[in-house]
Amino acid sequence: MKLKTSFALSILSIAATILFTTACESPSRLASKIEGLWSGTAERFDKQIVSDGTYTPVYEFSRSDRRPDGVVTLSAQVSVTMPINSKVSAEGTAPVSATAAALATVSGTWFADDDDELKIAFDPSTLTVTMDPDLQFAIADVYTSFDTDSVATVPAPVMKAFSEQIRRGMNDVISKVHEFDDIHFNTDDMMTAKVAKTRRTFTRSAN
Repeated sequence: MKLKTSFALSILSIAATILFTTACESPSRLASKIEGLWSGTAERFDKQIVSDGTYTPVYEFSRSDRRPDGVVTLSAQVSVTMPINSKVSAEGTAPVSATAAALATVSGTWFADDDDELKIAFDPSTLTVTMDPDLQFAIADVYTSFDTDSVATVPAPVMKAFSEQIRRGMNDVISKVHEFDDIHFNTDDMMTAKVAKTRRTFTRSAN
């Protein structure tokens, strides 16, 4: 009986050791797989924050010494459109909207919480917005009912208005991105994860 009891205790001890080791390794495995650049698809800003705008996120997860944590950088190509109330010209045309493009970047920290979840904390003070110097205008022709496109450089105050819209939109985005949850790797170069309660698909990008 003592032999059987001792054997049973040994088995339990080994099983506990394996479970402990596996639990410790799971975050490290996830960190190893997540490291690098991951591109998402275009997403719309909350319309209550930016009425008409999209951003395409690229997340870069980096780490040192094979740790299950590190630095995360979000880079996003942004497009924001605002309506214009303009008088009709002598030619019967008037700009009806303007679209600005920009690159927004922000950084923060991340750590692998378990085998399928990352915790993320962005630092809003690191947010930068680099505007494309030109705006694209949609111009309506009242005689033909056709819209045409026109690109032009605009005054600084106009660019500032767009930049402020983009900053509001991106600050709203990062305020909602606290984690990548329920991460699944379809392949080494494709994964899905719940981000801000919505399942998103990402593909690995070359550096």
